[in-house]
Amino acid sequence: MAGLRERFSLRGLLFLMAALWLACVLVAAATVGFRTAQVSAETDRVVAVYDPAAEDVATLTLAISDMQRGLSSFVLTGSEDSLRPYIDGERRSALALSSLDRLVGADPEISPLLRNAEAARRRWIGRVAQPAIRSVRADRSGEAERRITSVPATTTYDRLVVTTDRVDNTINGIRSAGFAELQDLSRRLSNVVVFSMMVLLGALAAAGYLLFRWVLKPLNELRRQIRTVAQRGEHHKPITPTGPTELAAVGRDAEEMRRQLVLEIDEARTARESLEGDRAGAVVAAIRRELSTPTDPTIPGVAVHGEVSSAEGVLAGDWWDCVAMPSGEAALIITDIAGHGPEAGVAAMRVKHMIAQTLVSGGGPEVAIAAAAPFFSDELNRFATLAIICVDPTTGAIRWANAGHHPALLLGPDGAQQELGPTGPLLSWLGGPWRVQTTRMTADDVLLAFSDGLVESHDAARAELGAVGLVRLYRTAGQDGAAPAELVRRTLAQARARAVDWERDDVTLVALSLTEGADRPQIPTPRPTPAPVT
Repeated sequence: MAGLRERFSLRGLLFLMAALWLACVLVAAATVGFRTAQVSAETDRVVAVYDPAAEDVATLTLAISDMQRGLSSFVLTGSEDSLRPYIDGERRSALALSSLDRLVGADPEISPLLRNAEAARRRWIGRVAQPAIRSVRADRSGEAERRITSVPATTTYDRLVVTTDRVDNTINGIRSAGFAELQDLSRRLSNVVVFSMMVLLGALAAAGYLLFRWVLKPLNELRRQIRTVAQRGEHHKPITPTGPTELAAVGRDAEEMRRQLVLEIDEARTARESLEGDRAGAVVAAIRRELSTPTDPTIPGVAVHGEVSSAEGVLAGDWWDCVAMPSGEAALIITDIAGHGPEAGVAAMRVKHMIAQTLVSGGGPEVAIAAAAPFFSDELNRFATLAIICVDPTTGAIRWANAGHHPALLLGPDGAQQELGPTGPLLSWLGGPWRVQTTRMTADDVLLAFSDGLVESHDAARAELGAVGLVRLYRTAGQDGAAPAELVRRTLAQARARAVDWERDDVTLVALSLTEGADRPQIPTPRPTPAPVT
């Protein structure tokens, strides 16, 4: 849920909720409309067709009865007035059959029954009624009486009644079934309306829940974190961006502002401490700027960024550099000189210039380390660790020499990692030698170099961060694909938040990766191969 929330923008979330609500409304409206159309169609079928048809059948039955009654009275009395029910019944029965044919004549179940009823009516009229009427009018009343009371006449009339009753029973059966279907559809329509209202209310409740869970809750969490870091002594705790992209962007901006304020606070504190013990503040600041500025900050094919946090004063014994070599390689240098403060800073600056000059002139990493070694050969208490890693942006080839420094880590996107470990002793009065080892990085790999002040920091339980913990923090910081500079800052912010002895030692972290400017090699990383110094 959290991952889905963070992949959506706030605008996207609102659009999603609106789309869900609209979809529910449309589905509910379509369902209600469909059921309403069914009810309307069934109502039209029953009310407009079978109700009038049932009335026509009743009229037909009564008309046939009137015809029989009028004919019998005319045969017995011979009076033309008594024949009027027959004449009127004949007319009404014809109209009823015509109306039934128009209403339900296309019904395959009723149509043959109507034809049979019409045929039986014509047969009774032609074979019984009309001959009897002619006999009476010819003064042959006895003949007429015998005709209408004969077995064939009675059978013919009974057949007419039976076929009419069949039409009546069928139409009334269909009409009753239609009313039952209409009641069932009406009940279903009511259920659909109730269910649709429940769905719409559920969609409204879901929209409110999503608004609270995905917007208001992350916003309140961001406010809580900002209030926390605003308290005295809590400014080192990082702000973790959460929520939709817009809120996460606000969180990242707040975290960037917090880190900048922490940096300024640290600089002000260390500057005050330095100036209280050393009046040459301008010189110290100049040395610090020199150490914190890479020799070649921009090298085609690589992206590199590093941060140094000093433990005392404005000068740190740690420093890092990036140098463009004549071979096209980018040389990453990281050094930790024993101690911190002005003396360590001056020594660091001298070593930095010596190493940079050696690399710029074409010397390899082992040559540069050997050139820096004399600075530490005349004092027993002065020593340093140093690692120089040369990366070819075109092929991804790496060669390195490590003078007792913490192994740099080559991290792959699949979780694999490789240590670029020591190839000789640290820089001290004991001297070398130092070897060169080689490996290769791909376009998706990241090279991390760091000092012991970072991985030897302790949390409240006195547990060291260690290289494993550093990799975990770095991968956590890079889950959203941030740029190398942002990843370094986030990782240091997380490490500082867990540490209770952050200012015990200088802290350095540098990240290097290949960029689009390189050929982006994709070959697998081989095992490192040592190469002795000649």
